[in-house]
Amino acid sequence: MSDKPKGGRGKVAPYATTTIRIPLPIKPDIDRIIDNYRDSVTQPILAAIAEIEQSPIPLNDAIIKAHEILADKKANKKVTIKKLLESIYGQKVSLDNL
Repeated sequence: MSDKPKGGRGKVAPYATTTIRIPLPIKPDIDRIIDNYRDSVTQPILAAIAEIEQSPIPLNDAIIKAHEILADKKANKKVTIKKLLESIYGQKVSLDNL
């Protein structure tokens, strides 16, 4: 498996982990078991992400959600969300709508 989770700065595997010492002769077998487990855990997550990416919420609903996030009216947050919505939907979004 090439998508091995790496630690640090909040990058946590979606399962509990531990460190153990194993004999070198059985390392390939253990690695294969670990890869099979990671695949079984991450495949449903990746499938859900792919499904969400294929059907994003409508732009109007995203703007309503942005309204909820921008309750404190910080200007730089508005610009960031404007750029995000424009990049996702490929349409111009005015700051007045946010």
